[in-house]
Amino acid sequence: MSDSMIHSLAGAAGGVVAMSLTYPLIFFSTRAAVGSKQNHRSSLEALKQILREEGVSGIYSGLTSSLLGVAVTNGVYYYYYELTKNAITKSRTTKALSTLESMLAGLIAGSATTIISNPIWVIQTTQAVQTIPDKSTSAPASADAPKPKPSAVQKLGIIQTALQIMNMDGILAFWRGVGPSLVLVINPILQYTLFEQIKNFMVSRRQAALRARGSAQAVRLTDLDFFFLGAVSKLSMRSLMAHETGTDIWI
Repeated sequence: MSDSMIHSLAGAAGGVVAMSLTYPLIFFSTRAAVGSKQNHRSSLEALKQILREEGVSGIYSGLTSSLLGVAVTNGVYYYYYELTKNAITKSRTTKALSTLESMLAGLIAGSATTIISNPIWVIQTTQAVQTIPDKSTSAPASADAPKPKPSAVQKLGIIQTALQIMNMDGILAFWRGVGPSLVLVINPILQYTLFEQIKNFMVSRRQAALRARGSAQAVRLTDLDFFFLGAVSKLSMRSLMAHETGTDIWI
């Protein structure tokens, strides 16, 4: 198996685990963003309504498509990144990328990922918001009239949702928002470039320390090292973009 495929499978597996653990937060943020246009409930009230009307399973609406989406997204990104990295470093002994080379690899990988995975995220978003009740049908005719119960909305699966999108808006609807998404490819470019450069710095420092002690042992990073690298690169990227845009770094 090639290195690119190994990185692809590892990235897909890691993304699936992370998405499974954090999906309720992702789902709630999506519903809150859409629901805020209809009313001005607090976050706690919105959560209570979801649990009351849809149950605990309601906060996992769209999980299947999200897992598929993150697996494809991570798998494609790491595959193309490693493929580009190997092509750049093929004719030289060192495998470390410079900052510009990391950005080029990230640009190619991010663009490929956006185009390939966009239909899955369109389906996921549609599934996440499809159970929001229609206020126009649930509002009473007058103050004295009894409030009608909101009509139940059927939850559609991945294939049913995809067919619904295609029937309503055509096949191009699956690439809705792909233009802005391609612009936002700068996000993973910055994050993975920071990851690579911090990793290279860490390896070079440890290698220098080993040589100073007269050891020729190769440097091997631990799982904790990679966790630290991922957290620092993500936080640094968020902080940088927040500084440029003036937004909160946790958005």
